[in-house]
Amino acid sequence: IGEDEDANGAAKRHAQLLETLYETAAEKGISSSTLLLDNVDFLFSTGQPQKAEELLSDAVSSAETKPSDDARLWLRWAEVSQLISEEAATSGTTKSSSSPTSILRRALKRTPIHERHSHTLILTELMQHLMMEQPSSSKAKAELKSLFQKLLLLSQGSNYSIAYAKKNKVADDDNDEEEETEDDKVNLASTFVAYLKHTMLYSTGEEATADNDNAVRSIYTSILYHSNYGKSCAGKTEEETRYMKSFFDACIQFESVKMGRRKDKKKKKGRKMELCKLYETAIGFYANGGGGSYWRKVVDGYQRDLDDVKYSF
Repeated sequence: IGEDEDANGAAKRHAQLLETLYETAAEKGISSSTLLLDNVDFLFSTGQPQKAEELLSDAVSSAETKPSDDARLWLRWAEVSQLISEEAATSGTTKSSSSPTSILRRALKRTPIHERHSHTLILTELMQHLMMEQPSSSKAKAELKSLFQKLLLLSQGSNYSIAYAKKNKVADDDNDEEEETEDDKVNLASTFVAYLKHTMLYSTGEEATADNDNAVRSIYTSILYHSNYGKSCAGKTEEETRYMKSFFDACIQFESVKMGRRKDKKKKKGRKMELCKLYETAIGFYANGGGGSYWRKVVDGYQRDLDDVKYSF
């Protein structure tokens, strides 16, 4: 702050300097995704959201960005679009030129599937946006199911397998290369939990049907029994491991409620067997990956609950 200016004057001067910096960089052809994202934040903070959106729209149309950088731009554009739409809904300002879901659909088509990290980031974000839309149409449900199946395939990669996790653990002692941080990893478990609970919304109450129940079971059986991802907590981040605890608990609660409603002894026995299988899978998931005393207590808790179910009438 200069001697003859107050805090507001200093802030205004600082904003003008930043605006000049971004304009000069553009004139000289200096560009990077980080610089562009900083510019977007600046434009948004100075009350120019439409200009920020235009900047992002132009950037993703350019072929100069790397796929990894491109994903960041697409995701930021979807975020800006969402913020503009929310502002328009409350104050009547100009709406966004594109919806977040349409932006993310375009991004998914443009991002090669072999750019796995970027593709997964965009795919999970698209799923989250589709699940927030109410009411969920049959078309949206079909799209979500297709995206979930693709996400499950992406989760089958070697770096999600138990063998890969064990191999990396051994190699870590002799490897000085920079490791992937937790922030770099996509939390697949959080999307799996969200999708499971979203589907459960249509499987409770008076409108519950056998098809809806089967849809819920199809999700958790695909993850827990037919994928590498659901085999063990080995190789997963702490956040993923905690979300998987929520996933197991939601599945167990679902089958417990369904078992309690069964009057037919044969059908009730079938649900009891399924519930026991869920407990056994949860125990194996956490027991095989280590994880310290907290997860040991989780395993013990699941074991006690399993014993209660096994020996209940």
